[in-house]
Amino acid sequence: MVCEGNICRSPIAAVLLMKNMPHIGVTSAGTRALVGRGADPVAVQLMGDRGLDISNHVSTLLTPSHVRNANLVLTMTRAQRELIETNYPYARGKTRWSRLTTTRVR
Repeated sequence: MVCEGNICRSPIAAVLLMKNMPHIGVTSAGTRALVGRGADPVAVQLMGDRGLDISNHVSTLLTPSHVRNANLVLTMTRAQRELIETNYPYARGKTRWSRLTTTRVR
């Protein structure tokens, strides 16, 4: 799961995906990550209200190895998908815009 700062959207998306698909490995990172920062308190509370814990999340910068090792890269915006495919041509075909930002969190 990829967003920009890696403190809200992609950590939320990652924990929701892990909850619904516990048999797959899921990581999150940011194209402009606020490296070392924890998840935003609002995101922590939002997930906590749903019984999910992201309080130990630490923001991580997206690296070539993240992209290379992933079977699927989901981004929060079309622009992020385009950025990844431009910077990592080998990501073409496995990078998708997840559209999670337009979906209501349940």
